[in-house]
Amino acid sequence: MNNQWFSKIAVWLVIGLVLFTVFKQFDSHNASGAVTLGYSDFLEEVRNKNI
Repeated sequence: MNNQWFSKIAVWLVIGLVLFTVFKQFDSHNASGAVTLGYSDFLEEVRNKNI
């Protein structure tokens, strides 16, 4: 009985850890310092030779 309880808890902990890792990956995607730039703004930067 104790072994079965431990197995269930271990499975839920692994599932929780995987979900946490996945959400953390998506959350840190925008934290890299990258700036979203529209296509028109991009073309303007190219024309001004800033890129």
